[in-house]
Amino acid sequence: MHWFNEDRLHSSIGYLTPIEMENAYYREIAPRQQPLPGELALH
Repeated sequence: MHWFNEDRLHSSIGYLTPIEMENAYYREIAPRQQPLPGELALH
C-alpha cells in the first residue's frame, strides 16, 4: 500500500503521487491562520 500511495506516479494527476496531490489539495483549501512574513495583519 505504501508504494501505491507514496511512490507511484499517476498520469491523470500531473505525474504526482496520490499523497502529493492530496497534500496540495488540502494546502489550497485550508485557510491560513497566520499572515506570511511581510504581510499586513488585520488586527
